[in-house]
Amino acid sequence: MTKAEIKQNIKRMNILDSAYRLFTVVGFSSTAIDDIVKSAGIAKGTFYLYFKDKYDLLDQLIVHKGSDLIVESYKKAFYDESKNFEDKVITFINNIIDFLIHHRELAALVQKNLSSFFRSILNTDNSELQNSLKELTNGFIKKGYTKEDAEKTIYLLTDLTGSVCCDAVVYEKPYSIEDIRPLFLLTVRNIIKQGATSV
Repeated sequence: MTKAEIKQNIKRMNILDSAYRLFTVVGFSSTAIDDIVKSAGIAKGTFYLYFKDKYDLLDQLIVHKGSDLIVESYKKAFYDESKNFEDKVITFINNIIDFLIHHRELAALVQKNLSSFFRSILNTDNSELQNSLKELTNGFIKKGYTKEDAEKTIYLLTDLTGSVCCDAVVYEKPYSIEDIRPLFLLTVRNIIKQGATSV
């Protein structure tokens, strides 16, 4: 990476960090681009070198913050060789839930966008994240899934996790996360088993 690229990356990260602080404290809809550039200490034109608009910024921010969440959750779950694949997936999702509980501001920001995050990572250059997703997909394939069905199942599980768990963590409605977690994880387990038998 050249010095110019390093400098550009620092500016982009500064914008992302400033936006994250503002979105989680003030709220996405109450934060203007002017607020973000002022907080980041950059000119407004610089913002548009990296982001089309505030929605593009939010999408990239979710990918940026979500990448760490997915990689760390995956590592904790899948590097324990004593567990079978199904138990690893359950642990993986449990790790995501625990992370969201301890980072409610991220849960509020991500809310139902975990599935769009997964679609976005297909275009990211984060090799660690790409490898985690590839290994997860391969795990489903080893259980008898086709590659397409494995990807659909990962999408489904991600969408369910985003919808159910973020609502339960952020709003505690209609159920708190601890009220819904056991049934949710049982549902995930049944999806994995059913998918393997139906492919």
